[in-house]
Amino acid sequence: MVAVVWGAVAIVFGVFFVLRRERISRAAREVRARRGGRVGPRTQSPGLMAAGGAFLVVAGAAVLIAGLTGSLA
Repeated sequence: MVAVVWGAVAIVFGVFFVLRRERISRAAREVRARRGGRVGPRTQSPGLMAAGGAFLVVAGAAVLIAGLTGSLA
């Protein structure tokens, strides 16, 4: 049951990261500019967020399917 919940949550976060990556990246750049520093080398880049979101969608789907079919037991 935990795998089904985790899989669904991972898919939702993955889709959110892919769809909102530009907005999150822009907000992070604005915060960095306001503080006058850098958080890290391109930690909030849209490409990295898209890759992370895609990974979450694939991993979440795999865990969700495995949890529903009972192959994780």
